[in-house]
Amino acid sequence: MTNRAIAHARLRNSRLVGSPLESPEAVVGWFGAVQSQDIPGALWAIAQRLPPSPSPTLTALGAAMDVGRFIRTHGPRPTWHFLAPQDLRWILSLVGPRVEAQNGSINRREGVTDDDLRRADRKDTLPSEADPAVG
Repeated sequence: MTNRAIAHARLRNSRLVGSPLESPEAVVGWFGAVQSQDIPGALWAIAQRLPPSPSPTLTALGAAMDVGRFIRTHGPRPTWHFLAPQDLRWILSLVGPRVEAQNGSINRREGVTDDDLRRADRKDTLPSEADPAVG
């Protein structure tokens, strides 16, 4: 196999050439997970794999994410990823224990306790709109 053939196969398999995928969730599903620390960059990468018409915009892709057609979470690693909602459970069951162990070592290093995590998870600790610091 030539270098040119390898390069073309990589472009085709990453869906940068050939038939586009039909929707943002199809792109996310094709890859299984899309790294998304940089949301505009990750949405741009999704847009590159969609049909050019109608033109995929950041607004349209953000709206698809907002309604849950794909989600942003800490999936495969403790970094942000887009995942298809139907893949969330099996991915988290597969990698969750490893990610939790990594987070545990980070929490110990930073002095974050289990009590801190419980308090952070309580909804009644969130500031309300009546709070002057929020309003």
